[in-house]
Amino acid sequence: MIFIAGYLAVLLLLYLVILGVGPLIERALARSANWTARFRYHDYLPVFVVLAAGLAATAMGGDGFMDIAERLHQESSSMHQVDSAVHSWAHETRSDGSTTFFTIMTL
Repeated sequence: MIFIAGYLAVLLLLYLVILGVGPLIERALARSANWTARFRYHDYLPVFVVLAAGLAATAMGGDGFMDIAERLHQESSSMHQVDSAVHSWAHETRSDGSTTFFTIMTL
C-alpha cells in the first residue's frame, strides 16, 4: 500500500512539474522555431528538438526504472517470490494465441 501511495505521489509531482514547466517549454520551442527560420529545414528543427528531448527523457526514465528493478530484484527475496509466481502463472496459462499476440507485439 505504501508503494502505491508513493507511486501516486511521484506521479502527481511529475504532473505538477510538467504543468509548471510546460509554458516555458512552449515559449522556448516558439523561439527556436523563429530562430531557425533562417535555415533550410527550419520546419523540422522544432520537431527534432522535441523528439530528441523525448528520447532523452525516455532513456533516462528507462535507465532509472532498470536500476530500481535490479536493486529490488537483488535485495528483496519477497520480490523474487512475486516475480517467480507471476512467471509461473504466465507459463501455465499461456496459449498459442497469446504467444502469437505477444510475439507480434514484440516485433
